[in-house]
Amino acid sequence: MGGTLAVALAARRPRKVAALALLAAPWDFHADKTGHAFLLSAGRCWPSSPRRRTGCRSISCRRCSGSLDPWLAVKKFGRFLGMDQQGEHAREFVLLEDWLNDGAPLAGPVARDCLVGWYGDNLPGMNKWVVGGKRIVPAKIKRPALVMIPSGDRIVPPLSAAALVDPRHGLKNATRLDVPLAISA
Repeated sequence: MGGTLAVALAARRPRKVAALALLAAPWDFHADKTGHAFLLSAGRCWPSSPRRRTGCRSISCRRCSGSLDPWLAVKKFGRFLGMDQQGEHAREFVLLEDWLNDGAPLAGPVARDCLVGWYGDNLPGMNKWVVGGKRIVPAKIKRPALVMIPSGDRIVPPLSAAALVDPRHGLKNATRLDVPLAISA
């Protein structure tokens, strides 16, 4: 998410951004049909209180991304139990979990814009995403960018992130780096 928001910042405030470094930044949310699994389950993320309509309640993206695979926590913590608890793999597991759980909750309107506007309507991928009254169009951003695309990302399918380096609609001054990483919530 941070990379997608960074693209908006570069479009809105180009003088404040010298360059972009984007890791698994989703852009075309309909480029890979596996992304729709998140959309279909996203309804479970919304609070069931009346505040839902006003957008006053915040939600955690961690809560939503967990709905990609309801058994993911059982599987990954099962693997963790089988690790040498003093070993490097266990240490890396804990560091990743700390990072994943450290995200701030999003305000209701922002979460709705991301879940519905991004995943549902694919506004960034169609160059129709508007932030502060300005349409965010990557092709208009002149700053240099490094777009890193993990090959095994479960949250951001590689095709979604690759849209930012598409020669027709993507960032014009971008370098693509495919990295053999697997990122999963």
